[in-house]
Amino acid sequence: MYLNNIIIKNMGAIESFKLMESELFKENGDPKPIILIGQNGSGKTTLLSSIVDALYELSNNAFDDILPKTGSGYRYFKISGGVNIRVGEHKALAFVSFKNESDTYQYLDKNGELSPEECKMITNSLMTLDFNKEQNNLIKIATRTEDDDKFKNVFLKNTYCYFPSDRYEIPYWMNQETAREKKFFEVEKRFNGSLKKDILINHSLTDIKEWILNVILDARVDVDEDINGEFKILRTANDLKLLKISVKNIEVIVSEIVRKDVILQLNFRGRGASRIKLIEKESNDEFLPSLDNLSAGQSTLLSIFLNIIKYSDLEDLYKGSYLRDIKGIVIIDEIDLHLHIELQYEVLPALIDLFPKVQFIISSHSPFFLSGMARKFTSDNFLMLNMPNGNKILKADDFSEFSKVYDIFNNLTQSYKNELEKLQTAIQAEKKPLIITEGKTDWKHIKAAIVALKVDYQNLDVAFFEYEEDIKMGSSALKVMLEKYKMLKQGRKLIFIFDRDEKDIVKQFGTDKYKNLGNNVYAFCLPKLKNCDEPAIEHYYSEKDSKQVDKNGRRLFFSNEFHIKSAVSLDGNYRTYRSNVNKNNSIIDSDVFNSADFRNEKSIALSKADFASNIINKTPPFNEMDFSKFRSILDLIQEICNLQIDDQ
Repeated sequence: MYLNNIIIKNMGAIESFKLMESELFKENGDPKPIILIGQNGSGKTTLLSSIVDALYELSNNAFDDILPKTGSGYRYFKISGGVNIRVGEHKALAFVSFKNESDTYQYLDKNGELSPEECKMITNSLMTLDFNKEQNNLIKIATRTEDDDKFKNVFLKNTYCYFPSDRYEIPYWMNQETAREKKFFEVEKRFNGSLKKDILINHSLTDIKEWILNVILDARVDVDEDINGEFKILRTANDLKLLKISVKNIEVIVSEIVRKDVILQLNFRGRGASRIKLIEKESNDEFLPSLDNLSAGQSTLLSIFLNIIKYSDLEDLYKGSYLRDIKGIVIIDEIDLHLHIELQYEVLPALIDLFPKVQFIISSHSPFFLSGMARKFTSDNFLMLNMPNGNKILKADDFSEFSKVYDIFNNLTQSYKNELEKLQTAIQAEKKPLIITEGKTDWKHIKAAIVALKVDYQNLDVAFFEYEEDIKMGSSALKVMLEKYKMLKQGRKLIFIFDRDEKDIVKQFGTDKYKNLGNNVYAFCLPKLKNCDEPAIEHYYSEKDSKQVDKNGRRLFFSNEFHIKSAVSLDGNYRTYRSNVNKNNSIIDSDVFNSADFRNEKSIALSKADFASNIINKTPPFNEMDFSKFRSILDLIQEICNLQIDDQ
């Protein structure tokens, strides 16, 4: 059963919306993914809620556990009434039609004085539902399905579910008792004639992990001992084959989400975490100790796409063996919630493509998701509709919001065009792992450290993206480069090293030792030092070495050498500008003067650039520096270099 017609008139922000059967299906009969785009308040959720409410009303006739009962009636999923009528209008209508082979199922939500004749006229005579003229202004009716065994069978064996915009997954580290789950409604008992699966899914990862465990256990070989002491297998070979395929299909989805070929294995019980761990297929090493360790975005995708399988195999255990045969309707509001750009652009379209017979109806604000869909599907095989009028968008950049965001992103990239071109030249120069640092001095210090510690790092053979003032390489430029190059397979390892002074950067690249971003691209932040959580590269030298004086009497200064209020050094010999002094032990490399220099004629601060040049050129007394603290950086580089390069 699929959505085949929807007509909305004067409801919410929607003045007039029509989507007909002829637009909704591919040439082979499979449903096209439908993506609703538009600004907040443009009617995306209004449209989705009408479709979801139609599913509730139709299934509520057929099953006992859909909507909560109130006396002789039941509570609606969607509220009807004047609140839904478009501003300035007095009547509104939402008509939704579904088709299963030759059978049609209809839903009508009418608000205001609309006669049956008017409703039929607005719906191009598609509506066959009937009601009395005497009925009040507010009416909601649907095709009766209580005696329709064919409808019940379709709803039981296929997937019909809705993921609202307020969905969430409780993180593994949060006390489950503290984060009490709120449910839309409770059904205390289930009887025969129950659907046993909620249409609305707010969060379900706990249930999904239990279901995965059951699938794995079902696929295991059961043996027993007969009266002769011989072991016999209790399942047929065909059953085991199909159940093993079900496990493989789960692994396909998990692998797509984590961007790594993995298999599922079981942890021993009693270890406190999820029983299911991820093993990297190629190396057979543990990739994640538990499904609990997935990110919030990965957990959200796992919940959505494994529920599609779970809902289909509740009645037929073997439905999970054939992903491409699973049917149904999956509605997702704001699909890009909690998802990193890569998950939106690469992963989501690939997951949707795994289920060609599922009718996805999705709302999104993300230009990256739209671009990914356009890349994965031809324009004839999915629909983009601009709300509130439902105009069909033929290409992603026809959408005004996408164009704005794309222009911003493109301008950012263009502003670093010189940097990107020079990096591309460096990448093509050779095959050694290439290190790209945030600061123009960082690469000099790390390169000097490798030379100084060559006895311990004899096998560390890397190249550096060497640049000076001609390159603008702050964290923004480095991140633009990283985002560009991680999208395509690189023939050599690219290692991006960020400073640790920006919270957003640390949150993205500094919470683990390093990030494997795929396609041979890696990133990390400078590691923390003892008593210094936000080190600059100069903090990796001893205090004595970092304060070496050059031939002109200049050196680096540190903010903890000065009083915060007066900006005079603790020993009274120097002063600087107060704006250069803060509570952190930051580096001051300009505008420091001897106390006797009342006119501030000669700064005795050594610039970071000159400090780095003195070190890499071994200019005395900078030719005998202690590089021991740099081992934490070099160890990370060494570990990344030792990883097998991905040639696929």
